[in-house]
Amino acid sequence: MASEATQIISNSLLAEPDLLSSTDQLYLAWVNERCAPEILPYFHEIIEEVSEMIEMQTTNSLQESQVSLSPQEGIKGAILQAEVDRLKFVLRSYLRTRIDKIERYALFYMKNFGEIFSQLAEHEIAHLQRYHALICGHLGRRILDPLPEELSDLDKTANATPQPNLNEGVFFKAKAFIAEFSIAHETIEIKPGSIFFMRYSLIKSLLLDNLIELI
Repeated sequence: MASEATQIISNSLLAEPDLLSSTDQLYLAWVNERCAPEILPYFHEIIEEVSEMIEMQTTNSLQESQVSLSPQEGIKGAILQAEVDRLKFVLRSYLRTRIDKIERYALFYMKNFGEIFSQLAEHEIAHLQRYHALICGHLGRRILDPLPEELSDLDKTANATPQPNLNEGVFFKAKAFIAEFSIAHETIEIKPGSIFFMRYSLIKSLLLDNLIELI
């Protein structure tokens, strides 16, 4: 008998295009995160749901490996296991991409912690704080301490710290009809499915409102 996780994953493969399952939403979140120059809001519910599905299906696969299955059941199990492996890869890549951004822009994010706080998961906040303390300790001992005070204060040299380039160009595909979108002193119409290349800063609000997806 198929487990709940097996049924969920199986249904996600057969879902209607307009009805995004948790696995579809994870894939979109992954692509958006990889393409965006800054860290995006963390998808708590999606990550929790997919993680539970993976854990349940993994447990079910172990149980099925201990019993004899018909050829048809074996093929179905292999397909579902391939889907689980794909989900594991996407989930790990999504989390790793976010950690990479946290470490790359640790000094900037800590200086703007009030703005970034709500976009991070608890484990990401803890990692940011630990990494920031490690970096500051290392910089202080090896590099900053010997310098004059005006050069050794990280807060005063914040402009020199790496930060996301919000003017970076990105490709995006529209998910909804946008009647009026202002750009370069003109207004354009954006139709669903149309693809554009623009500065991220111009379309950031559309992405956060789930009107577009990065590609």
